[in-house]
Amino acid sequence: MHCLGDQIESFCSQWSITRRIVCRSTHINTVLQLVDLGLGVSLVPEMCAACDTSGTREYRRFKRGGPKREIAVAIGKDRQPSRIATNFIRLVQANIESGKLLYKF
Repeated sequence: MHCLGDQIESFCSQWSITRRIVCRSTHINTVLQLVDLGLGVSLVPEMCAACDTSGTREYRRFKRGGPKREIAVAIGKDRQPSRIATNFIRLVQANIESGKLLYKF
């Protein structure tokens, strides 16, 4: 199971949500195709919904208490970040400040 699956399991347990799992997949695209086929619903990362251009699925945000995910950038203790890493960090920070990302370092 992908780490998202672990998060969903934990979230459902925390809120005493009973679920009947028939199929598991580590690939979000597979999950989305199963939803398109009418085989159920799924929890997916918000960035997945934001990038979906299919127009075939409906996404709803949690009003409160939804699962959260933290991201981090790891750099060797005795190394300077490369130019690409520095630009990536700036891009993430700019998206956090603009409200496009909900997570903070």
